[in-house]
Amino acid sequence: MVRAKCKECGASRHPDEIQFNCRKCESFFELQIPSSFTLDELMKLVQEGRGIWNYRHFLPSIRPYVTYHEGNTPLMKPYRLFPDNLDVFFKDESRNPSGSFRDRCACLMACHAKMLSKSSVICGTSGNHGVSMVTYALPLGLSITCITPLMARLQRIAQIRALGGEIIAHGTNLSESIEKAKILSKKLNFYNATPENNYLTVQGQKTIAYEIAIQLKRYGSNVDAMTKIFVPLGAGLMFLSLYQGFKELLELRLIEEMPCLIGVGLESVENGEKRKSFFVPPDLIPLTGQSSLESEIIRALKETNGFMIEIDEETLLSQALLVARHEGIIIEPASASVIAGIQKYLVQNEFESRSKVIAVLTSSGNLYQRLDEISFPLRDFFSRRKHPFFSKFLILDYLARHGPSNGYRIWKHLSSLYPCHFQAVYQHLKALNQLGVIAPYKKMGSPFFTDSSSPKEKTFWFITDTGFEYLHALAIILKIELEKKNERRNAN
Repeated sequence: MVRAKCKECGASRHPDEIQFNCRKCESFFELQIPSSFTLDELMKLVQEGRGIWNYRHFLPSIRPYVTYHEGNTPLMKPYRLFPDNLDVFFKDESRNPSGSFRDRCACLMACHAKMLSKSSVICGTSGNHGVSMVTYALPLGLSITCITPLMARLQRIAQIRALGGEIIAHGTNLSESIEKAKILSKKLNFYNATPENNYLTVQGQKTIAYEIAIQLKRYGSNVDAMTKIFVPLGAGLMFLSLYQGFKELLELRLIEEMPCLIGVGLESVENGEKRKSFFVPPDLIPLTGQSSLESEIIRALKETNGFMIEIDEETLLSQALLVARHEGIIIEPASASVIAGIQKYLVQNEFESRSKVIAVLTSSGNLYQRLDEISFPLRDFFSRRKHPFFSKFLILDYLARHGPSNGYRIWKHLSSLYPCHFQAVYQHLKALNQLGVIAPYKKMGSPFFTDSSSPKEKTFWFITDTGFEYLHALAIILKIELEKKNERRNAN
């Protein structure tokens, strides 16, 4: 049986505990793994069809209630994106069942909740992890509630609802959603499957490191100090997971050296200006959210001689399109950060002749494609308790049907459907503009609330291509809500 012990005081983890740190000394828990395997023997253990449970000898002792063949994703060479003399590999996690690397830890968490006889699971998520948790929790008879920020991607919310999960929109950022999920998990006795609050996140995702070692061996190579692995930084959990996996492989003598781990994140701003140098020392790493694991992540960077490369957010979508058009792989923009990181590194540096470069592509971008249009009677959805997305949906729907319009006309349209304040419409327009789903332009027109006969410039709004995608995703959400409402009405 694999047990977890505190690396400082030696305290053992209780089977139903999920936190990362020891309750006695706050140090990090580490698994005590038997060292009786060679890499060749590990390769034989990995059989297609067992999913994450291929690595059961290296994971916490959890009953394998379910698997959808998660993991065992390909390590492959790109065909056109990089020069032939550069030894680059893609670790394509978009091939997981729900299209995300989160399937690895979601499988463990769902089975752990089942093993603890929990009936309900809750998680704070911006999208991907929620989809993964719904995928694995519902087949085990577990209800799943996802706490999402108000501005979470609507495509992911639509997918969670379509799969049968419940959504609670809370907070303006992910940290607030995570905290809400933590509070509700204690209050309602739900299993907390939030990645930042559950150590199984690292345990599941560390198997990516195991697979990289096995797959490089099949290519006739090995993981060593010349191996450079580019990882999206985000909150740092993926980075920490790979570090943990490679550290275990080193301690088990399945690899001889630690690879260099390179985190790729968005540019930070100092004193109102973007930082000029994109090679960021570990002590200055700007992690997203408020991760309690920052010290561990910074230590991992130092121990692997790693660093961070910063990129600007505007390049993400263009890089995702570049991967799609050159390699035929559709990834979400956040995953494309590693491609931008490699290219930015090559601007000022060269990889050593024996270097192996691995880019971890974390998630599929299929939901960024335009969804099929779904229409239904709008007035059927009206109730005294309006859906939080409904006003935004009506605004997008109006602009899609009638073309560019100013705020006054949009307000008049909404007011004909339900009581609506003029200022509230402008707040919705501002929020939609920040999301990039609508955009303004100036137009000369007749005077507005003025006695002057001279023309006056007015702001008109039009829906963008991204706006059409949001509109269709919102239509899915509202359609599902309408169906649920009708089911409850018929049941009564």
